[in-house]
Amino acid sequence: MQVNLTDWNHFLEHYPEAHLLQLGEWGELKKDFGWKPVRIINNEVGAQILFRRLPLGLTIGYMPKPVFSNQWSVISGQFWQEVDSICKQNHAIFLKIEPDTWSEEFILHAKRLSFLVITFSLPAPS
Repeated sequence: MQVNLTDWNHFLEHYPEAHLLQLGEWGELKKDFGWKPVRIINNEVGAQILFRRLPLGLTIGYMPKPVFSNQWSVISGQFWQEVDSICKQNHAIFLKIEPDTWSEEFILHAKRLSFLVITFSLPAPS
């Protein structure tokens, strides 16, 4: 379900290890730079999604470091349906998800849900 800033911050109190990019205040700061924060909570999983306007009324979505108990199995299909619905409401042409880990478990979970997974490595400095 979509929640307001107060409810989001209350949810984050249960996840002290949540990444800085998921703090409600970060989303509010990004508003000043043309982003629209939308926060959703589904049981033990939550995410702050930032939408940036593009021409023709479209947006891009960015979900940095979703908040959960570090077990990808707790992220349900219902959560992803909610994310999809929010993206459609905001006319997002794509959603970039930046997990806090690129574990094998995340990659398998994403592929099972038909996500396009693109990983890359930076070359070591010479």
